[in-house]
Amino acid sequence: VLQVTNRFQTQNLSLKKNCSQMSKKYKKLNNTYNEMFQKYPVLMKYCPVRDMTSNVAERDCQPCPERWVSFKEKCYFYSSDRLDWTASEHQCMAQGGHLVIVETEEEQASQAFLWEKANRRSQGDSYWIGLTGLKGNDGDWLWVDNTPLKKGQFCKYWGQRVSNSWNENNKETSSTELCVRMTPSLKYRTLWYKSVCKNLFKRICEKPAAIGS
Repeated sequence: VLQVTNRFQTQNLSLKKNCSQMSKKYKKLNNTYNEMFQKYPVLMKYCPVRDMTSNVAERDCQPCPERWVSFKEKCYFYSSDRLDWTASEHQCMAQGGHLVIVETEEEQASQAFLWEKANRRSQGDSYWIGLTGLKGNDGDWLWVDNTPLKKGQFCKYWGQRVSNSWNENNKETSSTELCVRMTPSLKYRTLWYKSVCKNLFKRICEKPAAIGS
């Protein structure tokens, strides 16, 4: 009986020692984890604390920050406020992105997604996208990354209507800068319209997702 008791006591001490070591390792790991988030505060946007009342900071990591929508390794933000085109691009840049670009074959697949989300949120509103050019020179359109709009490839996205702002500013010089807004319609293929850049619209920002979506 004494031998059995001694054996159990030895095992108990060993378990307590292992538990103490595990606790120290966990504490060290948790400190390293918290230091990482303090060093890289941008991670807080993607991995917010799930329960602020808990003693343990459990985080729920997502591919995109709060209020951004993920799709095909990209994050998209639909604003509720209205700004001119330049201010809209600056706001997107301040959030680590830019006005949305649809310049490659792969990104064209996002057009239906953008239309669906904008159509659901817009209530008749328009959104600035990252495309700009010069009035009277439809052949020279540039995305915000300075990539030219490929002629012919995206003609199907242009709507037939000309914006009221264009008519109202008809007497302006040919150097008036024009930008492109997305106005949801019944068909996602016809929702790009030219508009004077100083007009106020909502915006769609884009940036890479932090982790695979």
